[in-house]
Amino acid sequence: MKNIIIYPHFAFNPQNGGITVQFYLAQILKELGCNVKMFNNHGTTQNYIFNDYITNITSEELENTVVIYCEGITGNPLNAKYVVRWMLSELGKNVPIEHLKTWGKNELVYYFNPEPKFEKNKELIGSVYKILYLNYINPLVVNLNLERSGWCYTLRKYFYHKQINMIHPNNATRLGNIPINIFVQAFNKHKYFISYDPLTFYTIIAILCGCISVVYPVEGMDKKTWISNTSIGDYINNTQNGEIYGLAYGLSDLKYAEETIHLAPKQYIKLKEYMINKMVNPFIKDINNWDKNINTINNNF
Repeated sequence: MKNIIIYPHFAFNPQNGGITVQFYLAQILKELGCNVKMFNNHGTTQNYIFNDYITNITSEELENTVVIYCEGITGNPLNAKYVVRWMLSELGKNVPIEHLKTWGKNELVYYFNPEPKFEKNKELIGSVYKILYLNYINPLVVNLNLERSGWCYTLRKYFYHKQINMIHPNNATRLGNIPINIFVQAFNKHKYFISYDPLTFYTIIAILCGCISVVYPVEGMDKKTWISNTSIGDYINNTQNGEIYGLAYGLSDLKYAEETIHLAPKQYIKLKEYMINKMVNPFIKDINNWDKNINTINNNF
């Protein structure tokens, strides 16, 4: 079995979803018996997910090691023989598209979220287009069953929209780059949460705190297609009848969210099991049968 090194693009930061899932992947891989380390390129920040770091590696050790970079890393800093490029966001949206020019043509590609090109090339899904998603639910995320009222909202990566018309009330509370415990407090205080970022997992965290989530609709994309393009789309479509309980896609969908919010907790009880069986175990199989894979940079871009 190949060793695994995850090379993070920032130090651990619980407010950064991309960083959090990289550490969470390390945790799950270790639970499944893999020899996995985080590379110490930003310091050994102690955290509650994964703390097994490596500071250097020899060329000999790299002969049997897979290095995982996200799209935010240019080139191949460790000069690894086996490279996985984990696309945590769509190229050109969050990082410059020019990063592609620095990547090796034979690197393997995995996507955190389905991308628009998936719909245009459905025959490539599962072979050239492969998904590796994980959603870490912080233990701090709880529904305190408090009396709640009013609205809160976040902008975050609102640049996914060509333009937006604010739909939150004037007295709504804006939630910016704040610690997760402050988000949880806000979600337990407010009745409604609006996200102008169509892909943030805070939409689900809000629901699990008992706060009704409203996603600002993406132009030209209906609710079913939007769900399919989220990181949990595969799970929802295959096990949950294609609906996310407690979530409204636009204000016109608010009644559905209000009527189903009580069903939401059970929807996520088996999420981790599903992710391991459908995403992580196939990924481990892929990297240990490297030459059989066709999901390369050359075939993806």
